[in-house]
Amino acid sequence: MKLPFSRLPLLLTALLLGGAAAAQATPAPSCPNPLDLSHLQPDPTTQKLSETQKRTILEASAKALRNYYVDPRFGGLNLDKVTREYRGRLSSLKNDAEFYELMRDYADELNDPHVYFYSPNQVRAAESAREGSERYSGIGVTLGLREGNRTFVEQVHPGGPAAKAGVREGEEIVAIDGKPCPTVSRIRGPEGTRVVLTLRAQNGHSRKVAVVRGAITYRLELVSQRLKAAGDIGYLRIDTFERNDLSAEVTRRLNALLEGGPLRGLVLDLRDNGGGFVYQGLRVLGNFVQGEIGSTRARGEKVLELNVEPTALRKKLANVKLVVLVNENTASMAEITAAALQYTRRAVVMGQTTARATEFTAPHDLPGGAQIFVAEQDVYLPDGRRLGATGVVPDIKGPGDSPRESPDADPLVRSAVTQLRKSK
Repeated sequence: MKLPFSRLPLLLTALLLGGAAAAQATPAPSCPNPLDLSHLQPDPTTQKLSETQKRTILEASAKALRNYYVDPRFGGLNLDKVTREYRGRLSSLKNDAEFYELMRDYADELNDPHVYFYSPNQVRAAESAREGSERYSGIGVTLGLREGNRTFVEQVHPGGPAAKAGVREGEEIVAIDGKPCPTVSRIRGPEGTRVVLTLRAQNGHSRKVAVVRGAITYRLELVSQRLKAAGDIGYLRIDTFERNDLSAEVTRRLNALLEGGPLRGLVLDLRDNGGGFVYQGLRVLGNFVQGEIGSTRARGEKVLELNVEPTALRKKLANVKLVVLVNENTASMAEITAAALQYTRRAVVMGQTTARATEFTAPHDLPGGAQIFVAEQDVYLPDGRRLGATGVVPDIKGPGDSPRESPDADPLVRSAVTQLRKSK
């Protein structure tokens, strides 16, 4: 089973660029959101839908929410009243694009990022991106948004076009081919074509780099090492749980750390991890805990128990102190992992409150090819807390940025080492 990270525009950015994108920030007024799917497939400004057809789409959306939304109280929203208000606005719409924008606003009334509406064009763009992900050609970077709508290079994929051209992690992409407001659709392109990036370093220095787009074969790799400043403390960064061999690779990395001599503590870095496969996450957790760590529920009814079976490494790691690093982009299975380790008191969690993106979102087909995505299940901890409502609140707050340079130079890693030194 895979627990989806339901913010599909972010997932699409990951597919289009060959890596995982960071969580969306609040759009800056001067530029469109570079991760917004509607910029790839704008809605038509023609008037093809009749008012009756629009009303049918609205009522079908309301029915999906009434029947399936995870919170039957809708967070205190009077859904029937809101639906009536939106029905009364249908006659004033000038074209189909305005109607689809109205439907996006309707979905947003729940103030839940796991509930959203896609027009037919957006649905087709999503399907095209998923189908074409394995054939993707581009520059080989992972992007993230910071400070509004500014686009940064979070990671440069080793051996990819951007790496060969000298693009550096942490640089801001200011323009594409001389045009401001970089977007996914302008960065991607056919293999062999050239794109010029205007990059700005953290010291304010700007430069232009020409990159020849190429085929991207990439998967997120784990990072593991003993820290230079504390040789008895290990570091393990997991960027995704969306790998069928992840738990086996984690086992291999943990064994290597243990074979290097006495291990006092371990820093498990889950910052910017967007989640992935539940079964892989549970296997990784088996290195540290065992038993039921929660369940998924639909409107309060238990759907699936989340049980952890101990691995052969659990006893070897029993006396190894653990600190987990998280930030606002830690989502889905990564959140469940951090929550389980915190709840069982196996680890101290440091960083920022996580994304609250553990809800299981399902698409509902609407007349004419549109879809409304509804959060139908969420993860509950054994004490009854709904993880999608609270996220993982760190035991110790720290900076949310996840620098890609050496872990030894990372301020939060250094704070984690201090915490592990204090642990008895």
